[in-house]
Amino acid sequence: MTFLPRRMPCLPAILFLLASAGAAPRFTDLETWRRQARGKVEELLLIPDMPWKPEVRIERQFEFDGLHVEELSWQLPYGPPTRAVFMKPADSRGRLPAVLALHDPQPVFVLNNEDDVAAPAAGAATGLARTQRLLAEKKPVRVVAYGDSISEVKPGWNGGAKTPDANWATVLARRLGERYPGSDFTLRHFAIGGQNTSEGLGRLDGLEPLAPDLVLVAFGANDCCHHFLEPVETGQALATLVANIRTRFDADVVVVGTGGDNPRKPFFRHLDATLATQQAAAAEAGVPFVDMRAAILAATAGGDRWAEFHLAADNCHPNDAGHGVWAEAALRAIEAGLQKKDRHHP
Repeated sequence: MTFLPRRMPCLPAILFLLASAGAAPRFTDLETWRRQARGKVEELLLIPDMPWKPEVRIERQFEFDGLHVEELSWQLPYGPPTRAVFMKPADSRGRLPAVLALHDPQPVFVLNNEDDVAAPAAGAATGLARTQRLLAEKKPVRVVAYGDSISEVKPGWNGGAKTPDANWATVLARRLGERYPGSDFTLRHFAIGGQNTSEGLGRLDGLEPLAPDLVLVAFGANDCCHHFLEPVETGQALATLVANIRTRFDADVVVVGTGGDNPRKPFFRHLDATLATQQAAAAEAGVPFVDMRAAILAATAGGDRWAEFHLAADNCHPNDAGHGVWAEAALRAIEAGLQKKDRHHP
């Protein structure tokens, strides 16, 4: 039997003592165990081969409730930046014991209880009631594009379009302003490349300072090809996202279905089932649904002309022409939604 000393050693020493306990200890030297243990940890973590050491950036730092908090990011050779949160006591100095918490990149969305999930109250407005009212009163309409890389606009990237002005959401806001000249439509891009619907739901709080009137929820591509979600998980996350946008921010929502991949060169998984859950979530909430898949297939002749509307024949990101298709499809859905009366108030 191995007895731990009354003065507790550091964690590696404890694990070494436990590993060397018994009649025939496997390890008699701490450094030998340390090397093998580190190698095993790196193997289980599936750390990729890196041609360079990633540069860790501090995106934001602040103090809260006695803690010093740093939001960090670094770029791997693929995918969106990896993000992490580092916390320690605000007044600490020197080395400290640490706990590493890892996030599963394919989360399973779980509803804790009914009270945690916002849902439209009985008699709540559905459709695009807020936007209808603002147009009738000739007031400004704040539009937010809430989605993944196709809606993302940042230095060097415009969702596949050549310029920010050619991104589908920008084109849509401009078209809405032309269609309803009495109101000023402003647009904010609230999109992060590589995110699936559940990951998008995880940054819902960031929508608050944007004070949206109309939110275009455009996820789904990464659910099928990058950060996979089962269709049922997509449906749960999307339904919760829509409900919380409406109840927390009193904003209208339009669900934009994913445009999908080229049926002539497919690489998405469970695309049809994901599209079905997106449409069902929109129908259940009573909000407009943009069937972007149908619009893209019509424009590309079922995929035969895919490269004319996308960055490549095997790429799901639209080019300028494709973004025009996205904007036109969304405009038609919004115009149809603005013609509908509230289902609870005939």
